[in-house]
Amino acid sequence: MKLRNTILVVEKGNVLTARLEQSLRDKGYFSIRIEKPDSFVPLLDSGDLIRALLFRDGDYGTSEENYTKLKILKSMSRDMPLLFCTANNSPQKEDRVRDLGLFYYHTEDMGLDPLVAAIDCAVKKSVIEDRFL
Repeated sequence: MKLRNTILVVEKGNVLTARLEQSLRDKGYFSIRIEKPDSFVPLLDSGDLIRALLFRDGDYGTSEENYTKLKILKSMSRDMPLLFCTANNSPQKEDRVRDLGLFYYHTEDMGLDPLVAAIDCAVKKSVIEDRFL
């Protein structure tokens, strides 16, 4: 079985995943989308080397619920690069989630190119440091 460099995307629906799919494939990456942050454990036996985690907070309820889910995801994934994407930015939200040790904070109004570049950097960092889930 060939191992693939994969990005795990946590989002309800597939709006962001669908938009990213071609850009990731162009770079030789794959993506897996899950809706619940704690449901990636069964994926650990797959042929995918999960090199980065991308959390989109748009559809998960209140800021407090999102923060709790993000905090759990970060604790479960240890030193894995975690990227955070939001449609509704606020200085308070940004400060709070950055305190968790994010690799990259992205607002959707910035467009897709900076997010794709950050994902590429996160995956390359994981490959160099030999980190994967």
